Parts: sequence; C-alpha cells; structure tokens
Amino acid sequence: AFDFTKLDEFADELPDNATKFSCVRDNVTGLIWEVKQANTGILPNTQLREGKNHYSWFYTGEGNGGVSGVAAAAKSSCPSDIDCGIETYVAQVNAANYCGANNWRIPSYNELMGLMDLDKQGNGPLIDKVYFPNLPNVNTLGHLRYWTKETSADGQSLSFAWILDFQTGNDLAYPKTSTAYLRLVRTP
Repeated sequence: AFDFTKLDEFADELPDNATKFSCVRDNVTGLIWEVKQANTGILPNTQLREGKNHYSWFYTGEGNGGVSGVAAAAKSSCPSDIDCGIETYVAQVNAANYCGANNWRIPSYNELMGLMDLDKQGNGPLIDKVYFPNLPNVNTLGHLRYWTKETSADGQSLSFAWILDFQTGNDLAYPKTSTAYLRLVRTP
C-alpha cells in the first residue's frame, strides 16, 4: 500500500489537499522524495529541477562497478551546457538545500521500485501523479525511464546501469552513455 505526505520547502507536513509542495515523505519507508518543478522552459533552457530534464549516468559513488559513465551535455538536457551527469545534479540540489536538506542522493533500484504502482499498468504512468506531478511527456524521449545508482551486473559490460520505466513497469540495463530521468531521495 502507498501512504504519502506532502511536505513544504522546509520539510514540514502539509495537508493532503495542498497544491503547492516541495517534497513527499513515503510513510511506509520513511524516505523523502524529490518533487519535480513544473515544466516551463524549452529544452535546453530549463530550471534545475524541471521534470523533463534528462541526464547521462555519471556517478563515482558506491555501486558504479568501477565505471563512472560520462557527463555528456550533448545528449542530455539540463541548465548546464557542460555537465548533465546525475552526480552533478545531486550536487546542485544539495547546494540549494532543497526541501531543507543537503543529503539528497540517487535512489537504489529497490527504493525507486517502491514508488512504482504496478496496478496502473496500461493506464498511464505507474506513479501517483497527485504526489509526483510534473512528469515529462513520454514523447520527449519515448519513455519514462529513471536512473538508479546501481551498475548492471548483467555480464555484458559495466557500462550499463539499472533503470526503471514508469510507463511500462520494465527494468533494464541501460547504457550509461544514454539519457534518462532522475528523481532524488533522502533519509530524514
């Protein structure tokens, strides 16, 4: 079962009917999730946390399998024209003290899977749009794939990382040189 609470810019609780909120607490796991900004800019001139921004997988932290990936701006979309890697995005959100915290990180496979509502298969995005608005248009990239922090151990190469597709419910090993969306998480 899903049980979410909307939080303001200081991570204080808001009523369920609040229309302006900054992050969401999963009351089952205790994790706090990033809520994306409205998609107002035209790619690549977007704001930092717009839902339609997509990133290459560049991550030097635990779970990268010894292959950091590439921080390519050419294929990605974000406010930077130099580095649109996921690690840079995490650093920028933490520097902004988003939602009153600076411990935002890339979710694990299992953490991200915890947001996926498989009962919605065939009926649009597999995430609660009331609590997670401002999703990208599926036509932008042709998918709703979100990065995890984990390199794929599929036996082919360490140049792939796990993604979860919130349109289809599939997971797959995805080339780190490709782009996907990103939703950050933190512990309280």
